[in-house]
Amino acid sequence: MKIGSKLHIALILLLLVGFVSDTGYALVERGGDEVYVSEKINDDLLMGGTDIKFDGELLGDALAAGMDIVIDGTVDGNVNAAGYTLKVGGIVSRSVRIIGYKTTADGEIGNNLMMASAIARISSTCEVQNDAYITAPVVHINGAVLGDLNVEGDEVIITGIVDRNVSVIATSRLKIERTAVITGNIEYSSPEKAEISDDAQIDGDVKWKRITPDRSDPLKSLLKDLLFLVASFVVGLFLIWLCRNQCCSVKDIIATQAGKSLGIGLITLIVTPILIVFSIVTVIGIPLAIIGLFLFMIVFYISKILVAIYIGDRIIKLVSTRDKESQALSLLIGLVLLAILNQIPYAGFIIYIVAVMIGTGAILISFAHYRRTVFANKTATATITTKDS
Repeated sequence: MKIGSKLHIALILLLLVGFVSDTGYALVERGGDEVYVSEKINDDLLMGGTDIKFDGELLGDALAAGMDIVIDGTVDGNVNAAGYTLKVGGIVSRSVRIIGYKTTADGEIGNNLMMASAIARISSTCEVQNDAYITAPVVHINGAVLGDLNVEGDEVIITGIVDRNVSVIATSRLKIERTAVITGNIEYSSPEKAEISDDAQIDGDVKWKRITPDRSDPLKSLLKDLLFLVASFVVGLFLIWLCRNQCCSVKDIIATQAGKSLGIGLITLIVTPILIVFSIVTVIGIPLAIIGLFLFMIVFYISKILVAIYIGDRIIKLVSTRDKESQALSLLIGLVLLAILNQIPYAGFIIYIVAVMIGTGAILISFAHYRRTVFANKTATATITTKDS
């Protein structure tokens, strides 16, 4: 099987990370800056945080998103994760699907492996029982793949074992070391012939197709989207920690006044740039324009984060019976869903802008409510002080 497109792989990974799989289990949630799970869990497990580590026993699927993720226990299901650095070890009974900057498969995988990253590695201690699909500029295959190996990248180095066929698109080079054992055929496309050691064991045929080197980064768009997703998640965690009550207030406004929020957000996104340009033209208003632009960019950025919290909260309420939801998990699920929707041609951009407008309007409504509350409190205090005098 030929390797699919990078976008297709990314969408599959993100979709699986964002939604709870239909195994029939309930959902256990773990969220926060640091998440450590070591106990036995009989459900699916959803984890969101900056640093995530799992070394327990899980009888369902593991779903995780964060900065640094290590899964090193026993998972009697699938592992679906997105983050900056990811390492999946231990024993996974079914498939592993991971997306990040640096990804490492370092355990026993009972079915398929899918990886999309900047640096991807199947370590020497890893054994994939079925097929492996990898998209990354730098790929190292040091372990064993007992099915087909499908790789797309710039530099691909194989030192391990592939029990069936190998299909590679290498825009820079393909290198097969002397320790490699490949029992099937090799079909590869690259600018130059592969560097194949004479000591490497290759039982099948080797077919090469010359391609013209592509000077552009094949994963630039994917990695940019991933970095934006991770950055938004980290910023969102900081907002939740710093302004938890305000985040809840904005979430409630989105739930009850979505139409009003959309209208105010639309007006704000139209009027604000005009006022900034006008201030710059008047010269005297340049400092005010700089401040206004800075505030506008902040509101524009965090608006989608707050909308993501609301979306994630709604999804969690559909699949969980808990009275109290984790804002970190809501943020995680909402951001991933928005990232998926943003990939839809044409409609994705519209959905993103609508989310930003709703979030912006809700922030301004919340701020107006806060101003009125503060003013009312000051007025009441002043009145009481006057009466006492």
